[in-house]
Amino acid sequence: MNFVYFIVITFLLSSCAIGTLNDFESGKTLGYKNNNIQLETNYGGNFQLSYMRGINDRFDLGASIEYSDISAYFEARGKYQLNSRLRGDGAYFSLNPTLYLGEGVGGSLGVTYSQRFNFFEFYLNPRMSYTDLDLNSSQISDDDFFNTITQTIDKVNEDLALALKVSLGANFYINEKFILSLGVMGLAHPNDEERLVDDIVWLPKVGFGLNF
Repeated sequence: MNFVYFIVITFLLSSCAIGTLNDFESGKTLGYKNNNIQLETNYGGNFQLSYMRGINDRFDLGASIEYSDISAYFEARGKYQLNSRLRGDGAYFSLNPTLYLGEGVGGSLGVTYSQRFNFFEFYLNPRMSYTDLDLNSSQISDDDFFNTITQTIDKVNEDLALALKVSLGANFYINEKFILSLGVMGLAHPNDEERLVDDIVWLPKVGFGLNF
């Protein structure tokens, strides 16, 4: 229970930006008392450090810290595995809720499908995020890349942002402890069908993970 208290306290004391760019790269949970640490970066200059722990065989709980030119934020993360397969090759499905708090408050809900083939695993992670914004224009980077990302966010009203995100890629298990992850993440404007394709921003990314 001390771990759960740590997650809650850190979440309440942390800050966030206008929505998270990090994702879930496997539908498989870690297993009871197993742990994972992952370091990831993408083409947009975001750096993410995440930690997950298996609360039981089908539920993981964790946290991540991400830094970019726009802001730094903290995110509380959960993963619930929907199918009963616990290990080995095959398909895995999970439900992935997140919460983040700071300059704004928000969360996301997504699903992850992954297919494991020995040392190789393919994954797909679509998700929707909502953010109640408290971000002034002086915090937005002048860089054209970040301006493009900002323009893809749909303002439902003056203070609420909605974003559709999807990630796909592959994990390479050097062994069961060390993982190399390669993929791409898309951020899209969700409500305007005429603009949806034009407004997708694709971010190549790479990550390194450790299971223990």
